[in-house]
Amino acid sequence: MSIVNLIMINFFDYILLAETFISQSNCYLGQPNVIWLHLISDAVITLVYYVIPILLVYLIRQRQNLPFKGLLILFGAFIICGGTTHLMELWTVWDPAYWLSGSIKAITAIVSVYTAIKLYSILPRIQNSPSLAGQEPLNQELKSQIEECILAEQSLRKREQRWKLALQGANQGIWDWNPKTNETFFSSRCKEMLGYDENYDIGNYNHQWWTHIHPDDVDQVIKAMEDHLAQKTSYYVQEYRLHCNDGSYKWILDQGQAL
Repeated sequence: MSIVNLIMINFFDYILLAETFISQSNCYLGQPNVIWLHLISDAVITLVYYVIPILLVYLIRQRQNLPFKGLLILFGAFIICGGTTHLMELWTVWDPAYWLSGSIKAITAIVSVYTAIKLYSILPRIQNSPSLAGQEPLNQELKSQIEECILAEQSLRKREQRWKLALQGANQGIWDWNPKTNETFFSSRCKEMLGYDENYDIGNYNHQWWTHIHPDDVDQVIKAMEDHLAQKTSYYVQEYRLHCNDGSYKWILDQGQAL
């Protein structure tokens, strides 16, 4: 066996066995109350110091967007080291492993210093980060806006339902043209009036609609629509003929208003 291995074995034996030291229980002979005071205090502190990191891990897992997670993990490691030092205090009551206890305290000291340095380095970020109390008015305002949007959407749906019922009662077809995108929507009733099935694709763009207008009526329809878009008329109103599914033309009254 090499000299290095012998030195290492003797070193760990010296730390763990520590036969040259006296246990704390021998120091407090005749003072059982003092021994129990230390035992109970260190036991409670050890338990709490091990529970706190578990709670920190649970908090981090529950709040994925929690800021400064690394610092919380470092605090957890620092607290675990502190709990381990108190656990060693319990051990050394009966077993004078003071070298092991001192080594753990040294590790705790290193972790403590590193935690303090890390905390100091990110203090400006913590100070500049918005507090939960400061974000509360913003959250309330956002919540209020969301509630208003929901109420507005519900009101819009109700009005849309009433509008559809009114159109169905009036037995009228509707179409809607967006001049910016040139997209056009045709209701099922509008297609039905021309003899088409509701699934028939008239076309999604306005120029496709023009192909259904009688050639003799196209110019007047275009002029009436241009006058209305130029705000020369309050409403768009025009009578013209549309091509039906059976090949015939049907006179319709077309009216609307630009919004």
